[in-house]
Amino acid sequence: MKKYICLLLVLGISLSVGCGSSKDGEPSQTDTSVGTDSVETTAPGPDLPDHDWGGENINFLVRGESAEPTNFSHEIYASEENGDVINDAVYRRNRAVQDRFNVVITETAQDDSVDAVRNSTLADDDAFDVVMVRPNRMVTLATEGLLCDLFEIPYLDLSAQWWDAKTVENLTINDRLYFVTGDINIMDNNATWAMMFNKKLFDDYNLKYPYEDVRNGSWTLDKFISLAMVGGDDLNGDGEMDEFDQYGLITANENIYPLIVASGERIAVRDKSGNITIDPDLEKIHGTLDKIIALTSDKSVTLYAEAYQSKGYSNVWSQVMRASFREGRGLMYISGILSTTYLRDMEDEFGIIPLPKYDEAQSEYYTWMNLNNSSSLAIPISNHNLEMTGMICEALAAESMTTLTPAYYETTLSGKVARDEDSIAMLDIILNSGVFDFANMFNLGKVNKIFYKGAQTGENTFMSDFDSIRPAIQEEFEQLMAKYGKSAG
Repeated sequence: MKKYICLLLVLGISLSVGCGSSKDGEPSQTDTSVGTDSVETTAPGPDLPDHDWGGENINFLVRGESAEPTNFSHEIYASEENGDVINDAVYRRNRAVQDRFNVVITETAQDDSVDAVRNSTLADDDAFDVVMVRPNRMVTLATEGLLCDLFEIPYLDLSAQWWDAKTVENLTINDRLYFVTGDINIMDNNATWAMMFNKKLFDDYNLKYPYEDVRNGSWTLDKFISLAMVGGDDLNGDGEMDEFDQYGLITANENIYPLIVASGERIAVRDKSGNITIDPDLEKIHGTLDKIIALTSDKSVTLYAEAYQSKGYSNVWSQVMRASFREGRGLMYISGILSTTYLRDMEDEFGIIPLPKYDEAQSEYYTWMNLNNSSSLAIPISNHNLEMTGMICEALAAESMTTLTPAYYETTLSGKVARDEDSIAMLDIILNSGVFDFANMFNLGKVNKIFYKGAQTGENTFMSDFDSIRPAIQEEFEQLMAKYGKSAG
């Protein structure tokens, strides 16, 4: 969404692509190492004065709860270098900014970030200078008027390349922006949806890897479905497909809406004047769901996570979905990029590609972000030093381009993920195609649940379901637009 791979390659950062630079500067075909220490990098920096803040502390409120350890915040603070690529990049980034501006960067982890910000605002205690939590918490804080308009923060240049331009565009509402993503954070990348495919199974079935289709714009919903239909196999020959057989697609309820987004559709859209309205293309969404439901309800082809929730598994996502793909029993698997972290021990090699377009006429790929597993940056209205906060956030985001961003790509492309230029190109497309749907973010009228209703039953009732909740969606939308960002005071 904001990772500029071409820039990184120009800067000379090796990203496991099978070609690099030897110490004497000659090309090396065997150097596949990745290291942010090994290369001196420079990039256009922010236009900031060298101000001495006298050792002032800047404290970040970060995510403190997670079902899995990698969902805890690990992008803001590091006490020392410990050999972990991400930790060490964070430490070096922070040291550079701290040394330049004479500040101390700290973090506070809270399970309930909304209450933490509310209480700090009521007490006016300036406990947190920056809030760095998941977007679905941010929308609550913004609606309650607890966040500053980032367009008004000194020194923040939200048009700079270290801020995510699509986030700025999508999240600007009523000419205000209350939270944003950028190179300063990486949890948003992990929460970005993608598709993994098993290269060995593609080879076994004489299927062409989808990389070239992605590049030429022909990676479409129909092509994806036709590939998935090839991959089902009753491995034990018992005449029944269960979680121990092979599937063309491994998926779950949470993946239905991302496929709709990838097809270019939203519930809340912007009109020609840039205003957000509730004006979805219902017929196209319904037709797209017809195709998706036909695939996901076909038990001979699709392993659907929710079908196994009553079979005694404590976590079907890890114990059924991820396990099946890791064990080589899935042709394609839809999930967040975070899932690659858990596939390091997978024997088969796999590739990463974006979710498919609706058809070739669609101009670009669109990527959905899981609002519950991501992170974003905001500044609470209780902040008493906006000048320092804006300066340090801008510096951290810019510094992250040559520290945290390449470190993230190193960890993502390591392990069993293909170490080739295709992997970099696909991640570049995925992370630069993120979009947000206002209705999805706020779950207006409980709209999110109607997308996966027929995924297992095979019955598409989207049109009637939407008609039944449309008045509630419109009413909640108008209420939110009226109060969004109004001061809590």
